[in-house]
Amino acid sequence: MSGSVQLTDLVKEYPGVVAVDHLTLEIREGEFMTFLGASGSGKTTTLSMVAGLTLPTSGEILLNGQDVTFIPPHKRNIGMVFQNYALFPHMTVFENIAFPLKMHKVSKQEIEKRVRQALEMVELPRHGDRYPSQLSGGQQQRIALARALSFEPGLILMDEPLGALDKKLRQHMQIEIKHIQERLGFTTIYVTHDQEEALTMSDRIAVLRDGHLEQVGSPEELYEEPKTLYVADFIGESNILQAELLKINGDRLDLQLPGGVPFTALKCFDSPKGPAVSVAIRPEKFRVVQPAEEVSREYNIFKGVVKEVIYFGESSKIRVEIAKGASVVVKQPNFDPSQKVGIGESLTLGVHWRSCRTYSEGQPL
Repeated sequence: MSGSVQLTDLVKEYPGVVAVDHLTLEIREGEFMTFLGASGSGKTTTLSMVAGLTLPTSGEILLNGQDVTFIPPHKRNIGMVFQNYALFPHMTVFENIAFPLKMHKVSKQEIEKRVRQALEMVELPRHGDRYPSQLSGGQQQRIALARALSFEPGLILMDEPLGALDKKLRQHMQIEIKHIQERLGFTTIYVTHDQEEALTMSDRIAVLRDGHLEQVGSPEELYEEPKTLYVADFIGESNILQAELLKINGDRLDLQLPGGVPFTALKCFDSPKGPAVSVAIRPEKFRVVQPAEEVSREYNIFKGVVKEVIYFGESSKIRVEIAKGASVVVKQPNFDPSQKVGIGESLTLGVHWRSCRTYSEGQPL
């Protein structure tokens, strides 16, 4: 049922705008690939070209090794799920799922069988006689997925399919969709601007920026090892500090913050563009160092003052000024009530030098 996708040097130009700029990407058979990016990054335009709804200016699209660049959508064997579900309100659930099968001229007996199978796949076997208006948002989303799966496409495309749901239902449906995809093994291309959604669902994520492919990798790779400052800032949360480069020791850099506060960090660029570098540190990588505690020399130690505390239930975010004009946000779990801190308190922070990732100033946000 699954299929591979190869995009080669794909370009889409509109008058005065390059929406997708020489994008090359391979999507493996059975993979859940997410296109992630801000508005205008080119993610939806790329998905639309894969679907055949938009023709590329140049480049090539292969599905299972076959060139489909200029083949119309109905001949590509692709299923699509949209944000608004696109269910026909005057048709029952059964009729909605059967619709693409009728368009493919499948026999009536086979339609009955496939619709029942599709409803079983999404765990709504007794909803065939209902109308879309009688379903919850999550149920409508699952019926839209069942319809896309009913004619056994080689590829499923999803364009912001959970955008209309509330947060709790959206999180539930993320897991539901991923479980169905893993169970059935169909290849999926998923478009979202939601970083948490991408991290939760994907085998790999393609981060797009202004029509360019910024980085491709597993959720863990993108979060823990962002190749550029943009990815470090866009995926999850990061403290971005400006520092002065003093010395290069292999992949270890000696740096200082304003006011001469020294620390070491991981080198994540080929060669410096100058003495100024940007440093990205995840909030959860910091830990509060207790008085008289011995700390490994692999850790940077920053002494600072608490400027703000924001309570999030299971955790708190603490903004600490660690140098003149330089503050960091620290994420700490609220498991120990005695460890609460207040504004104006002094705090000592520790962070491993490898968790301090540096980028040349030649990589602006």
